[in-house]
Amino acid sequence: EAFLYYVEAELEGTDCTDCLVGPLGGALSPDGLHLYVAAGLANTVSSFDRDVITGELTHSATQVDNQDGVDGLEGVQAAVLSPDGEQVVTASLDRTARTWKAKTGEALATYAGDTEAVTSGRFTASGLEIVTASEDGTARTWDVVVQPFLPVVTTLDAPVTGLAFVAGGEALSAVAGTRSYRIGLPDGPAVD
Repeated sequence: EAFLYYVEAELEGTDCTDCLVGPLGGALSPDGLHLYVAAGLANTVSSFDRDVITGELTHSATQVDNQDGVDGLEGVQAAVLSPDGEQVVTASLDRTARTWKAKTGEALATYAGDTEAVTSGRFTASGLEIVTASEDGTARTWDVVVQPFLPVVTTLDAPVTGLAFVAGGEALSAVAGTRSYRIGLPDGPAVD
């Protein structure tokens, strides 16, 4: 059996000088050695090294919007890793999603086309596409290699605030307003 145990708390202003103000999402690397945290009020994505035995975290780096050439983290809403743990996708209030090298923080690509804030981003199981959700009510698919967006997956009647892959990655579950939608089924969107 697997259990979760409390190990420690990383608090804003301690190890990373206010980098955790307004944490909205985090992602643990597939090997369990790194944690990435998006903090929307601080406009940051911070990385921590993790001891797999004790679970203790050590702050390793922070990317800050508009510092040292970093752009696209204004009101960052999410930081999610690719299946291989090599890239991080972020979703931000600036109406973009961006990919970064997980180990170095180097910016790789910008995915723009939404008319409102991008609230979520997820890599597909292959890692070759990214699906984003936006407050404009759209869920879009993007090609990681060539970067232009593919056709909009669907447009919903409310801001899309969350995404998750279901059915072994064959379908997408989206939250819009007070409703949940399943997208990618043979007969189109269906309300769960």
